[in-house]
Amino acid sequence: IGPHQPPYIVAELSCNHGGSREKAKRLIRAAREAGADAVKLQTYRPDELTTPEHPELWALYEKAQTPREWHRELFDYAHEIGITIFSSAFSIEGVNFLQELGAPAIKIASAEIGNRDLMLLVNGPLIISTGMASDIDKRWLGDFAFHRGAQWGDNPEIVLLHCVAQYPSRIEDANLRAMQSLQLDTGLPIGLSDHTPGYETAIAATALGAVMIEKHFKLDDDCIDAAYSLNPVDFAAMCKAVRAIWHGMGDGVIRPTCEPRKR
Repeated sequence: IGPHQPPYIVAELSCNHGGSREKAKRLIRAAREAGADAVKLQTYRPDELTTPEHPELWALYEKAQTPREWHRELFDYAHEIGITIFSSAFSIEGVNFLQELGAPAIKIASAEIGNRDLMLLVNGPLIISTGMASDIDKRWLGDFAFHRGAQWGDNPEIVLLHCVAQYPSRIEDANLRAMQSLQLDTGLPIGLSDHTPGYETAIAATALGAVMIEKHFKLDDDCIDAAYSLNPVDFAAMCKAVRAIWHGMGDGVIRPTCEPRKR
């Protein structure tokens, strides 16, 4: 993953399995067939995100969760059909669970940007959404990456994802220039976690140097995240467009682009 290759495209399954393990498998296969490089789960229980004193949120997260007992089967299925699979963690127990499962990367969601214990616990590649990051968080991430790189041979193996933490969000609120600010402030590779309808924002982010595109993925509209998820046809079109635009950016060298006319 980096600027010298097309953006790494991640299909976020989120809660779009609708509580069905078999639908989760169909999502994984459809994402691979649509051209995704990886699929991502979300690893949480309701008690890791809220309390019973907030019954509406508790009911939502209880319905939307991907149960831990599914994870091994889904990981094995993804490996079997040839697509990378990883997940977001929302607690120290979640990080430990995913690392024991052999997840090749762990994502930290925007809501956990201040939970530094989670990031310090991750032993491998780390993907961090910045939708709720403050200037203090950005400075800490820069320092964290510097020290992690010093330990890991100058490669901290961190990607930051610019994100607008609204579900769905509007294209006009995408603030894509923040990607360049994040890169300058932290020195890290930057991608996009996109919650807009459609995929125009993903194409624009590619032109601005995104090394990763994360987009919610659905099979149908019978799911909680339908408004900002792409179906297989649209996701495949996004993959094709993103990769075409990346190649179209070229190397920036000015040169003659056609044969001179004969005089």
